Amino acid sequence: MDYDSEKTSGGNMKEKINIDRFFQKIIRRTQALTIGTAFFRIFSLLFLGLLCLAFVVYLKYPREYGQFVLVLFLALAFCSGVWALKNWFRDRSRLYLAKKVERLRPELRGSLLCAIELDDSNEPPPMIRQSILARAYTGLLNIPLHIMSSSRPFVSSVSSFGLVAILVLGFQLFSPIKPIEALASLREPPPAQIEVEQKQQESLVERIELADISLHYEFPEYTKLEPLTVQNSDGTIHAPFDSRVSIQARVKEQYQLAFLQVNDEEPIPA
Repeated sequence: MDYDSEKTSGGNMKEKINIDRFFQKIIRRTQALTIGTAFFRIFSLLFLGLLCLAFVVYLKYPREYGQFVLVLFLALAFCSGVWALKNWFRDRSRLYLAKKVERLRPELRGSLLCAIELDDSNEPPPMIRQSILARAYTGLLNIPLHIMSSSRPFVSSVSSFGLVAILVLGFQLFSPIKPIEALASLREPPPAQIEVEQKQQESLVERIELADISLHYEFPEYTKLEPLTVQNSDGTIHAPFDSRVSIQARVKEQYQLAFLQVNDEEPIPA
């Protein structure tokens, strides 16, 4: 009698451990799918926001519109990620999962919850305990994990991410609408600010007129012309192609640093 009781207790313990392992697999699968779904939803919305930003920049809307679109999709991505993680914050206890199993499989109603709640304080006779655990464990063997933890949200988030990523890559490579350049343009100062900075720089630089300009011409060999120096020039240069012209000029005052600007070109140190 003691041997049979010991054997029954060992079998019960094994079935109870297998039931616990079943619920642990469901929890791990749900957590992995939840994290993956949140990740792909966040980046899907970020890429979609990048694409909308590219259209805003391409259509030359004000800079504030692009910033608004970017902030809007950042907020949507955050909210979508938090919503996808809702399963992570749900009750992951065995009782919660057992109730969910019993809703899906009515034939397990009563036996599974009883098997979960069995402990030393309310332990029934060994034969009844064995019957409850055996029925619960046998019923769980026929329940696939994907029924308890659906991968449908994860698959849809991956599909959405793939579609948006292909669109962004296609626009970046094969169209004048460049999402990456549009994002970089938000970091550039607006045209009005550039004009103000240029005016400030110009106000710090004193413009001076050159006087007593001398031009020294060195002509290419094909012209067979001797070097020529033109005094008191107005700065106008006329010379054959590939000629070299040296410019000398004077100013009325002395300066520690000066730059020479020809027409609209960038100033160069003189």
